[in-house]
Amino acid sequence: MDTVFSLDEAPRATFLRAIMQSFHPTYICLWSYLPHPSHCLLNLDALFREDDANQPSSSLGSFERRLFDEYKPLIFKVENNVIIMNSLVPGHAFNNNIFFLELHQSLLHAHSSSQIQSHFYAAAGIKSVVFMGCSNGEIELGFSEVNMVEKMRATSPFSSMAVLNNPPPPTSSSFETDYKPSLSMNFLRRRPGSAQLLHMIAERRRREKLNGSFQALRSLLPPGTKKDKSSVLATTREYLTKLREQVSELSHKNQRLLEAQSQGEETANSLLYERFTVRVSHAPPGFTPSINGMEIIDLEITVRGGGSLMADIVIRVLEFLKNVVNVGVILSFHGIEQISPSSLISRLRFRFSLQDGEWDESGFLEAVRRIVSDLATTYNEKQP
Repeated sequence: MDTVFSLDEAPRATFLRAIMQSFHPTYICLWSYLPHPSHCLLNLDALFREDDANQPSSSLGSFERRLFDEYKPLIFKVENNVIIMNSLVPGHAFNNNIFFLELHQSLLHAHSSSQIQSHFYAAAGIKSVVFMGCSNGEIELGFSEVNMVEKMRATSPFSSMAVLNNPPPPTSSSFETDYKPSLSMNFLRRRPGSAQLLHMIAERRRREKLNGSFQALRSLLPPGTKKDKSSVLATTREYLTKLREQVSELSHKNQRLLEAQSQGEETANSLLYERFTVRVSHAPPGFTPSINGMEIIDLEITVRGGGSLMADIVIRVLEFLKNVVNVGVILSFHGIEQISPSSLISRLRFRFSLQDGEWDESGFLEAVRRIVSDLATTYNEKQP
C-alpha cells in the first residue's frame, strides 16, 4: 500500500479505479502523512462513485458528492505520532500500523473526527468504513454494506486485520488495547520527503481548483449541457461565439440609433433659425441595388410646419425631378411628421437614380431650395 502514495497522478488514478471495480466502495480517500514540522494527515487523492439513477443531482452534482467535496480538504493533525483526540478516524490505523480496521455504522459517528465527516457518512448511506494503515498514510474505503474485511481477505496480500463489530467505550485506552492487532512484522517508516509531499499537495489543490472552475462554468451554460469537460469547453466556445455576434449586432444598432438621434437633433437645431433645410446624399453601396449601374441619390427636405405646404412641395419637386436631364427613375418617396419641442417638423425623402454624365450637385440643391422657399413664402402670405 505504501507504493500508491508515491505514484504519479495517472497511475494512482488507475489504482483507485481498480480498487473501485474490485470492491465497489462508495468512495475512496488517500490520506497522506506530512512529516515534521506539519505532522498531519491530508488528502492526496479521492474517488467518489455516484449512482445517477438513485441520487438526486443538480448542475453542481449530488448532495452526497458536495458533502464528500467538503470532507476531502479536512486536515487531521498528528503530534508525536499520536493523533489529537485519540481513537478518532482517520488516523488510528496509520498511528498503530493496522493493515485493516473496519468500523460499522454504530461506531462511525462516535469515532468521526468532524461533523462534516458524520454528515457525509449519513447522507451517503455508509454502513461500514475500512481504514488501511501503512507507513506513508492511510487508505479509507466507505461501503454501503458491512463485514467488508472478510470479503476482501481472499484478494488481499495482507494478513493482519482488525474488525470493530461491537461498540467499545469511547475511550482511547479501550480503542487501542482491545482492537490493536499484534503485528507480525516491523514497519520501516519510508515516508516521502517534505518537498515531494508539498508538490503533491499543490497538485491536489490545483486539480480541485480546476474542477471547481469547471463546475462554475457549467452552471453558467444553458440547461442540458453535458457534464464532461470536453463538452463543457465545446459548448462554452459555441455560446461565447453567439454572444459575441449578438454584442456586435447590438453595437451596430446602437450606433445607428445614436447617429439618427444626432442627425435629428442637428436638424431640429438648424430649423430653429431656418424655415427649412434641403440635403442630398448618396445611398450606401449595397443598400439599394443600382439600376444598370446608375448611382442612387437621396433627397431630403425638412420643413417647420405642414398642411397644404407639404403637398405643394411634393408636387413641385416631383415635376422638377421629371425635367432634370440627369435624373433617371424615381425609386421611392415617403414623408413623415414629428413633434419637436418648438413646432411640428415635416420631412420628405425622395430616392431616384442618376444617369451617366456630369451632375451639378450644388446647382441641383440651389434649385430645390428655391422651389421650397417660394412655396413657403406664398404659404405664409396666405396665412391669416
